[in-house]
Amino acid sequence: MLFEYRSRIRGDGDFVKIARLAFRLNLTLSAKFLLFLLFFSPAPLAAADTDATTDAAMQQQKSADPLNVQGYFSGKFVSRTTRVAGEKIRDDDIFSDLRADLTKPRTNGYEFHFFGTLRDDLSNNRNRTTFSPFEDIGDTYRSQVHGYLYEAHLDLNQPIAGMSQLRIGRQDGTREEPIFFDGIAADILLAHNLSMTMYGGAAVHFYEIDNRWGGDTLAGAGLDYFPLRGMAVGMDYLYVTDKRNFFDLTTQRDQLVSLKFSQRFSPNLRTTAKVRYVNGDPRDLKLGVMVTIPESDFEVTMGYVRQFRTQNELSNELSAFYDVLGQSFPYQSYDVKVRKLFGRHVAVDLGYFDRSLIHSQQENAFNRTFRRTYAVFELIDLFIDRLVFSLTGEQWQSGQRRFDSTGFDVSYAFRSGRRSPKISAGSYYSLYKYDDFLSLGERTRVRTYYAKVDFPFQQRYFVSGSYEFEHGLEDYQTIKLGIRYEF
Repeated sequence: MLFEYRSRIRGDGDFVKIARLAFRLNLTLSAKFLLFLLFFSPAPLAAADTDATTDAAMQQQKSADPLNVQGYFSGKFVSRTTRVAGEKIRDDDIFSDLRADLTKPRTNGYEFHFFGTLRDDLSNNRNRTTFSPFEDIGDTYRSQVHGYLYEAHLDLNQPIAGMSQLRIGRQDGTREEPIFFDGIAADILLAHNLSMTMYGGAAVHFYEIDNRWGGDTLAGAGLDYFPLRGMAVGMDYLYVTDKRNFFDLTTQRDQLVSLKFSQRFSPNLRTTAKVRYVNGDPRDLKLGVMVTIPESDFEVTMGYVRQFRTQNELSNELSAFYDVLGQSFPYQSYDVKVRKLFGRHVAVDLGYFDRSLIHSQQENAFNRTFRRTYAVFELIDLFIDRLVFSLTGEQWQSGQRRFDSTGFDVSYAFRSGRRSPKISAGSYYSLYKYDDFLSLGERTRVRTYYAKVDFPFQQRYFVSGSYEFEHGLEDYQTIKLGIRYEF
């Protein structure tokens, strides 16, 4: 079950209700563990234990500098089914997340951030000698329950003059690259328009055969310069050492240099450009432009991506999915989106996406040349308040083949506001559909039908459920159920 817990604990009564609900729903070991971690941690109990201190002392402590705890607790049940050679195959999993952010809002001297997940494979079908269309990275573990710790770091704000923050512990994405490491990061203010970030430590690889802690390392630095109003220039350097002890493979050492420029000419016109180099060779280029004309209810977004070199195997940070995707050959893509509102009730979206390989003979799975042209007609609150209906018409082209398709989406919110119950349903077409983590790999010409229900209640809880049916060479059904609590 998806179980998320969000809000401040008022007293023991809330805990009793949650505990009874948890066992009534027969939550698995992973969900029970997170319940224990959430409700028996020192911070919530200290806030709820009225016998430990008097009300006056509590008020005095809060007025001095209260500890603010925010986050969420969630669990999601996912069931997938299909038929292979007439045999029905099913896979069930439970995913649980816990996010907690602790701050001292008044003195703002320090912070603590935590994010971890648990997964429970209910199907227990991790036999590697048999075939399963739902085999994924989670089936490579010996135990059916395993977890990942993505964040657990203490932040010291302004520990010394000139340093805005010092972070210690497990961190992710210190700059723009998707990296994880156990170490130290520091933000330093060099001048009023120049700042620097430095970081380094033991690299964390969640999906690697040999993932012994401390064997892999990384270090990096970034500069942010604001020479003029609305202009920003950034430069990043990342050095990675990825030891390959399995089968005595050569240790991989890579250097990544990134240059980024952004200019905001006006509130309605923004541009960005970013280029990256790997080991001295150009890797890729990204360009973006966004234009809005509020008085005409008009918006245009344009993007361009160019990969210069063949993507071979690099360190885990720079080619995390190489074992699944293989080599990625040079390509370029154009992406243009236009949106126009006609009054309060009608909107039209036009789009064009073109992805082409620099050398067409290198096309393979996960690396295709294709075009997609589409138009979306949307009706907003036209016949019924809070009812939105959209109809999509599109054309796909891959080589000499052309495919015309349609799609739709209808959604209804029962009341205004973010926490309104909402239902939606629709269908869309995918010429190519990918599952990077599953052995399903690349599927072609897939029609997907879906239905979803979101139901918030009691100001802190959020229940959701969805059903998805994929029709292609094989048919797949996916059911997701969950509940979320935010605190």
